[in-house]
Amino acid sequence: MARSARDAFYTRYYAAVATSRANAAYCQRLYGLNLCQHGFAEVAHLDQMIGICSLNPQNRLLDLGCGNGLIAEYISDRSGAHVTGIDFIPEAIQQIIHLLKPGSQICAFYSHGPDPSAPNDSFSEDSRPADKTPLGIALQRQGLSIHTWDYSRDDYEHALLKFAIAEELKSEFEKEANLFLYENHIAEAKGVAAAFEKGLHARYLYFAKGSQ
Repeated sequence: MARSARDAFYTRYYAAVATSRANAAYCQRLYGLNLCQHGFAEVAHLDQMIGICSLNPQNRLLDLGCGNGLIAEYISDRSGAHVTGIDFIPEAIQQIIHLLKPGSQICAFYSHGPDPSAPNDSFSEDSRPADKTPLGIALQRQGLSIHTWDYSRDDYEHALLKFAIAEELKSEFEKEANLFLYENHIAEAKGVAAAFEKGLHARYLYFAKGSQ
């Protein structure tokens, strides 16, 4: 998705989910809590990330790709950490590395699979392992030692549940004139499920720590 189209979609998306009762019910049932999530940020997985990072009130956290900030707020409320959220940032790992102070940590959920707009055979299966994904390679090139947890099966099961819940709530989305939210949820679920079934999709939690 081109950046201008992506920006327009997310502007529309977050404006709609702020008041959508159907989407609130969808998030509550799918993720465990309505934080206006888009994607696969289950609350149980967020809690595991908080535990892995040992977040506490002495920590300062940067949430890249924070959406409307409710997930950042949840992390702050759960851990006491000071969280700053920013979104639509063009730089990737190289920009992040320069922000890290000695002993700082990076913790990121990362999904890797075929681009929905490209044929599946354009995706290299060799890039599926955690240390071979674009994020894994970028972290290692910066001299960081990475630890990973495989959430690929969880992602697949989440996609199936996402599809079922969205279908059940379709009429509610339609009543609100928010059918585009339903369509987006369905498309995302179908794409992930189909790619996983072909062995072309993975999701990992990455943890890396900067030098002391």
